Amino acid sequence: MEPDKLNKILASVQELEKRVVQGGLTIAQERAKANAVIRVVLVLLACLALLNLHFMHVMTQEFRTMIKDMVSMHEYFGRVAERMHDMTGYVANMEEDIKLMPVINEQMTGMNRDVSGMQASLAGMTANVTAMDQHVGSINQGVGSMAQHFRTLNTNVGNIQQNVNQMSAVGP
Repeated sequence: MEPDKLNKILASVQELEKRVVQGGLTIAQERAKANAVIRVVLVLLACLALLNLHFMHVMTQEFRTMIKDMVSMHEYFGRVAERMHDMTGYVANMEEDIKLMPVINEQMTGMNRDVSGMQASLAGMTANVTAMDQHVGSINQGVGSMAQHFRTLNTNVGNIQQNVNQMSAVGP
């Protein structure tokens, strides 16, 4: 072979060797860059995992608070139910007292009849004072009974007012 051709081949081989070395350096640099990017990505993933753990902790705390609030609300509704039961008793008592109203009405009607009868009897009567005292005694009993019923009614109205005040004071 000719020396020129051998020199050309040698030059080509040397050029190829330079390119291979240069390619190896480039590959090493790219590998170093890729390793750096992988490390950064792994650090970011680790940060995201820590952030996720933090959010899970916060969410757990919120659930605990929510459960505590629900327990408090359940207890509050229990107290409301007890008060409603008490109010039902008061309303039943009030109903019993209201049932007495027709009796009071009948007594008043009866008293009116007695008073009318007494007036007619007084116009015509002069001698029978003893009988008149007996009628006055029955009227006094009716008025006393009526006063007692009104005292009971006033007491019940006072109880209703206290119950309404307690109901309006119910709050969280």
